[in-house]
Amino acid sequence: MKKSKRLKAIVSVILCVGIILACISFFSLEKLKRNFDPLFLPEDFTVTGHTGCMGEKENSIEAMEAAVSAGAQIVEFDLNFDESGKPVLSHDEPKGNEVTLEEAFAFLEKHPSVLANVDAKSTTNLSLVQTFGEKHMILNQLFFTGIEEEDVEKVKESCPKIPYYLNADVDAKKVSDKDYLEEIAMKVITSGAVGINMHKRALTKELCSFFHEKGLLVSVYTVNGEFELYRVLYAAPDNITTKRPDRLTAILEEKN
Repeated sequence: MKKSKRLKAIVSVILCVGIILACISFFSLEKLKRNFDPLFLPEDFTVTGHTGCMGEKENSIEAMEAAVSAGAQIVEFDLNFDESGKPVLSHDEPKGNEVTLEEAFAFLEKHPSVLANVDAKSTTNLSLVQTFGEKHMILNQLFFTGIEEEDVEKVKESCPKIPYYLNADVDAKKVSDKDYLEEIAMKVITSGAVGINMHKRALTKELCSFFHEKGLLVSVYTVNGEFELYRVLYAAPDNITTKRPDRLTAILEEKN
C-alpha cells in the first residue's frame, strides 16, 4: 500500500512538472512571437528541406518531392561515392542501393526553380558533380555545403563553377566577441565561399548582422521545432534548413 501511494505521489509530481514546463514553453513562445511583427528577413531568404524531411526516407526522391510540396525553395541531400567512384546519395558508406546523383539531377531538371544543397560527405570523385550538372543543364541550381577548410582547394579544382558554403563550428560562448567573428569571417572570405553553414545553437542576430556587413551569407541547420524556428528567424539568417519545411513556410505566410 505504501509503495502504491509513493508511486502515485511520484506520478503526480511528474505530471505537475510537465504541466508547468508546458506552460512556460507556451508563454515563452508567445512572447517570442511578438518580436515578429513585422518579420525582418534578408530579401532572398530561403527554406531548405533537409534530406528525409516530412518523415520521408533520407536521400530519396520522395524526400525531395516532399520538400518542394511543403514550400521549400531548396532540397538538401548527402553526396557520397560508391566503390566504383559513382556519385550517389548517402550519408554513410554506400551499400549499393542508393539513389544516384544523376537520378537526383533528373529530378532537378523537372523543377528548374528548385536549388540543391549538395552536402558533400566525400570529395573522392567530386569533378563528376560538375560534369553531371552540365550534362543535365542544372549547374546553376547547385551549391555545396559540408565543405571544411581542408576541402576548399579540391572543390575549387574539381568544381570551379559550383559555389559553396564553408562549414563553421561556431563556439556559442564566443559569438559576442567581434575579434572571434572577424577571424571566422576572414576564413570564409579567404576560402572563396559565399558564406557560412552553421549549427543553430550558436546563431544570434548580432552574428548574422556582422556577416551580412561582410557580404557573407548565413545558412543554419537543422531547425525543426516551432520555438527554435521562431528564435532562429529572429536572428535573420539567409537560409534555414529544416525537416519541417511545412512548419516554417506556415510561419512565413502568417507573418508576411
